[in-house]
Amino acid sequence: MYSSCGLLEDDVLVFDGIEKPGLVAWSSMLSAYVKNGFEKEGLYLFLDMVSKGIELDALVFSVVIKACSNLEQLNLGSQLHGKEFHSLARKLDVHSDPYVTSALIDMYSKCGMPKAASRVFERVEDPESLCNSPVHLHMGMQAEAYIIKRGLLSHPMSANGLIQMYSKCGQIAGANSVFKLMPEKSSSSWTSIISAKVEHGHLYEALTLFNDIRRRNKLVDSSTLKSILKAWFIY
Repeated sequence: MYSSCGLLEDDVLVFDGIEKPGLVAWSSMLSAYVKNGFEKEGLYLFLDMVSKGIELDALVFSVVIKACSNLEQLNLGSQLHGKEFHSLARKLDVHSDPYVTSALIDMYSKCGMPKAASRVFERVEDPESLCNSPVHLHMGMQAEAYIIKRGLLSHPMSANGLIQMYSKCGQIAGANSVFKLMPEKSSSSWTSIISAKVEHGHLYEALTLFNDIRRRNKLVDSSTLKSILKAWFIY
């Protein structure tokens, strides 16, 4: 369609001229609205799709969530995710689709819900499906930028989620950067960065961090000990 050229009116005329538009036509029109900054119109179109019983797929859900993200309408976005969206997504088996997951992470990050974004990421069965795409990894970096800007690195869950995200994506430098920027480091934060170091073969650094924990009298849990024992065994 014409949306790539910014000719939204032409898109609308073409769509209105289709007697019985199928999923491709509906999805294209929905994407055209969102791409051109008409998110509200896109959401109304989505509701029209639902009322007409149009088949919904992962692409449709990812575009709708993006519209919510752009509008920062967390209430609508979370409602779609928690009630309507989640039930429909399960029924259509698209709730674990990488594009849907990435859109959710982006939405929650923009809406000031980094913990929710982290929880979505933690539920991903195959994190590499997100990290292998530069676009998806960029969304994770956007989440980091938002968290830093809002001073949320002092919240262990938010910071730990970022450390784990970067580790799963093979971006150990990113995990290390987040850890260093944390104003206060909890025991779980130390565990997250040590685990990341061990998983990526930075054994000496992991052992050095463990010594730092002991000097600071931080509590050490079973996860930390498992990582350290693994580091000692390999090192």
